[in-house]
Amino acid sequence: MIRKKLITLVVVGTILLGGTAFGVYASSEQSDKQTKATVQEGLLASGLTEESKAELAWELTEEPKGELACEFTVEPKNAIVTLTNEADIYNVVLDYFIELDVALNNDMKYIAVNFDTNIDNETKEKIKENLKKYNVDVIEGNVEELLAKGLGDEYGNLDGILLSISDIKIESENKIIINGSKYRSGVGAVSTHVTVNNDNGTWKIQSSTPVIAS
Repeated sequence: MIRKKLITLVVVGTILLGGTAFGVYASSEQSDKQTKATVQEGLLASGLTEESKAELAWELTEEPKGELACEFTVEPKNAIVTLTNEADIYNVVLDYFIELDVALNNDMKYIAVNFDTNIDNETKEKIKENLKKYNVDVIEGNVEELLAKGLGDEYGNLDGILLSISDIKIESENKIIINGSKYRSGVGAVSTHVTVNNDNGTWKIQSSTPVIAS
């Protein structure tokens, strides 16, 4: 009987919420009060009317019998999308960074990329392959790691350029805002705020605003 009630609650919740994220969880380890509290917490966040809340909450007025769990989530209507085609997006942005303050590219021996830890190896390889067109070695690392490997001098001047992306904000499936930088030395670096748009399947730089230039 409890199984039927929980399923009914989920179905009613789906209709009333109209796409709003909502979750319910009940098990034999929860007391009646705990179960009600869980439901009430979800209802409070949902923005439903008091009448709708009452209609949804009445189903869990008795303690579940036996081991049972029910969990339900609906994707919010205007949810932030996950990042797709990562390699294409990074390639467009990093190519753009290389063209910023081209004097920093003079006699560069390598292009280093400080990858976000969330980027998978396949995406990293695609990015590195794209950067090989500049005919220098493509490596990974941050300033400290590069200097530790002898790829710069004691003053923090690198023998190549270091490209980094520090922050990504996904506005929609077709618009992404990225903060990143290009570094050659303590007095030779540029940081910028870039907006990237998906134009019929092709990612392009829409606008760029320098944050720090030296």
